[in-house]
Amino acid sequence: MRKLGFGVLAIIAVAGIYYFASGSAQITKEMKEQVNNELVNLKENGFAISEREIKESQEHFVLDFNDSTKIASFLSTQGIQAKSDDLTILKGMKIGVDLKYLDSAKNALSADLYPLSLPNQITKDISADNKQALLRIEKMLKEKSILIHVDFNKLLSGFTAYVKDINETFEGVEKIQILAKGMNFEGDIENKKLKHIKKDIEQIELRVSNELNIKFLSIKGNHALLGPSPYDTSLDYSIKNIELKTNQSTALDIKNIISKTRTSATDSLLNSKTKTSIEEINMQHEANKYKILNTDFNVEVDNLNARALEKLQKVDSNDKKEIKKLLKEMLEKGIKISISSLSSKSVVENGSKLGGFSVNASARIDNSLDIDASMENPLMALQAVLVNSRLTLSSKLFSLAASDPKAMIFLMFFPPHEEKTKSGETLKVFDINFTKGSLSINGVAMF
Repeated sequence: MRKLGFGVLAIIAVAGIYYFASGSAQITKEMKEQVNNELVNLKENGFAISEREIKESQEHFVLDFNDSTKIASFLSTQGIQAKSDDLTILKGMKIGVDLKYLDSAKNALSADLYPLSLPNQITKDISADNKQALLRIEKMLKEKSILIHVDFNKLLSGFTAYVKDINETFEGVEKIQILAKGMNFEGDIENKKLKHIKKDIEQIELRVSNELNIKFLSIKGNHALLGPSPYDTSLDYSIKNIELKTNQSTALDIKNIISKTRTSATDSLLNSKTKTSIEEINMQHEANKYKILNTDFNVEVDNLNARALEKLQKVDSNDKKEIKKLLKEMLEKGIKISISSLSSKSVVENGSKLGGFSVNASARIDNSLDIDASMENPLMALQAVLVNSRLTLSSKLFSLAASDPKAMIFLMFFPPHEEKTKSGETLKVFDINFTKGSLSINGVAMF
C-alpha cells in the first residue's frame, strides 16, 4: 500500500502531462487530430488505451499500465528516473481520463485523471489482510476521491494542476486517517519534454489510532531539466515541518529542511551534488529531550556511468554475462562519493548544551575491481573500496557517547586523539581508514 501513495500519483501526472503536451498549438479540431496521434504514441510506449468516447468538446478514455519496461524507458526521456521493477506493481491499475476542449487562451485544455482500479498485487494484499479497507478504497475510487486536475494553455507550453484534497478514514483493527490538502503544481513544456515543474503542498498527514502520527507541513519543490540529457537537472525543495509521534512517549520534530541538488552528465558520466540544511531537530523519548541545531549535509557523487546504470536497471537478472559487462562499464572511471560536511553546531540534552560534531568522508570504488571474482565472492569487492573519514566530537558530546557500556569497550581499544581549536576547545577526533579490506581507526588496525 505504501508504494501506491504520491509516487504513483506523480507517475500518473507525468504520463498525463506528456499525453497532452505533444499536441498542436491549434485548438479543438487540430488538437483532436493530434490526440489521436499521441494515443498511438502512448500505446507504443507501454500504455493500453480502452473505452474511448469522443464528443464535440470533450472525451473520455481509460489508461492502463501495460508494459512496465517500456513505460520506464518512456519516463526516462522526460527526466523521470523509474525502475521497471518498481513500475511492475502498477500492473492492473487503470486510470480514467476526462478531457475538455476550451476556448480560453490560458486554459485551452483541461484534464481530470483518477484511478478506476488498484494494481492487482495491492488488491490481493489488502483483501487478504482487511476486506473492509478494500471496500472503503473501492468506494473512494467510485467517488473519484483521488483525482488530479490539469489545465493547459493554448500553446500547450505550460500547465497548472492540483490534486483533490483527501480526508479519508479507514475503520478496522486500527483506525487510519489520511489527510492531504493544498497540493498544487505548475510547469513548462519544451520540445515535448517536461522542462520545469513546481510543487506546493500545504499538508500531508497520517494517523494510526493512538499509535502513530506523521505530519508534513509546507512542502515546496522545483525540478528543472537543464540540458539535453535527462540527467542534466536541478532539484530544490524545502519542508517547513515534519512531526512524528508514537505511543505518546516518542516524538520527533524537524524544522525548516532546505535541499538543493544539481546533477549533470558529461560523456554519460554522472556528477551529482546535494546540499541540505536543517534548522532544528527535536527528539523526545520518555523523559529525555534532545535538540540538534543547524545541521548541514553536503554530498557529491562523481564518475557514475549513467548510461550503464540505466541499462543495468532494465537487464534480465538471470543474464549474468550482460550484468558483468554493464558493471564493468559503470566502474570504468572509478566511482567517487564524498561527504564534505555532515555537521551540527550544537547538541542539547535536557537543556544542557553539549557542543557539536562533524563528519567528512570520501569513498572510492576503484576500477581495478574484479567483477567476476566479486560475483562469486562479494567480500572480494572490498579489495577495491577505499574510504577515508574523520569524526570530530566536542568533549561533552564524547562523554555522553562514552557513557554507554558498549562504547566503553570500543574506546578501550580505539581511543580518540585530541585537537585544540583556535578558541581553546578540546575536540575528540577519530580518523577512519578502509583500504583493500583493512580497517584502521587512528592508525590502529581493527581487521
